[in-house]
Amino acid sequence: TDVWLTQLSMLLADVIMHAAVSSLGVRPDVICGHSFGEFPALYAAGAMTLEQAIAGTRARADAINTDGVRAGKMLSTTAAAADVANLIAQSGAEVYLANDNAPDQTVVGGTPEGIATFKTLLDSQGVKSQLLAVPRPFHTPLMAATQEPFRLALNAIPFQTPSSAFRSSVTNDKVAAAADVSRNLVDQM
Repeated sequence: TDVWLTQLSMLLADVIMHAAVSSLGVRPDVICGHSFGEFPALYAAGAMTLEQAIAGTRARADAINTDGVRAGKMLSTTAAAADVANLIAQSGAEVYLANDNAPDQTVVGGTPEGIATFKTLLDSQGVKSQLLAVPRPFHTPLMAATQEPFRLALNAIPFQTPSSAFRSSVTNDKVAAAADVSRNLVDQM
């Protein structure tokens, strides 16, 4: 539930793994990351130093804990994204499609009440689902209040153009300019 400590731990673990793999001579053809994983991926791609990654992580955690950010939950389902979208429309619950991870894994986020309602609907349809241990409904409109404080904080961090091929999880495009780094991180929220 502590966004700062969780994400800082994830960042440092990924940086250590990157150092270990790099020491073996492994060099990726392309680098990408999903959600917070974009921070260590950007570090690995040379778009940010460790200090910048830590500062960005702090800014992200602070933005997530900003007043006005709606409480919520996330739920992983075994249904396809199109089926989940139809069920969301049927449910009338405050739930949003957050991640289309695979043909048989779609993640939704929503208010606690909305997720409870939606889980009941999934259960009645025989669709397996599992609550995710996250403190907010990431990648949903409920996170909109995070974007402006996060953008302002990231403006103070001088990112570099990636030195390795890097693809954004927001656009799926190659990131070729430092300005795209912070914009994509904000849009991703």
